[in-house]
Amino acid sequence: MKLRRHIGTLACLALLVGLGVPPASSQTTGSGFLSNHSRLAKVGPLGDRHLSYTDPDVAAPQIQSLYILPVARFPAEARFDGIDDALVAELLAYAGAQLRAQLGPRYKLTDSPNDADATLQVALTALAAQPEGKTALDLVPLRLITGPVKDAALGKSLEVAATFEIRLSAPGAARPWREAAYPLKSKPIGRANNSKTHITADALKPAIERWSTALAEQLSAKP
Repeated sequence: MKLRRHIGTLACLALLVGLGVPPASSQTTGSGFLSNHSRLAKVGPLGDRHLSYTDPDVAAPQIQSLYILPVARFPAEARFDGIDDALVAELLAYAGAQLRAQLGPRYKLTDSPNDADATLQVALTALAAQPEGKTALDLVPLRLITGPVKDAALGKSLEVAATFEIRLSAPGAARPWREAAYPLKSKPIGRANNSKTHITADALKPAIERWSTALAEQLSAKP
């Protein structure tokens, strides 16, 4: 019986290695965009949770005006496996436009951080395909799935997954007041063993719209 369990465990590990999915413990270190990923805590309703941290030692700014930096990838030289730069640029521009559309009616958006009560930095830190139904961003590069990998993952339904991370800072503050990481997922885009399955910007745009709306509501919510 023990031998059977060991064989099952080894088979699962082999599957994760074959897909390029790191064990869960290695996915908690973060991208480096946030100051300390390990202190983030799950918040939000079930099924729409994100990770967030509010620094108790930084005075919460009274935000009436806001400076939004252009949404960028992080690190700046990051390349997402199997995804061309034009698609990434489209998603970054779309995310920036949606944030401004949602936050503009709530705050005065300024052209300089010196004229704002707070600065919002947003970064795209992960983008890939993953098997449908994952509860965490176990990102699987699409090329690894549609290549010569012959295992149980072939034929699984895939979705586009991304992570947007934010830093909200007050003028002159040495560190951010609030930091958060938001996992986004698309509707299914097809099956892993179908050559027509590929990632598109349109697949993720509805999730970006929902996220930008939720973020605006969170930032403007009274403590």
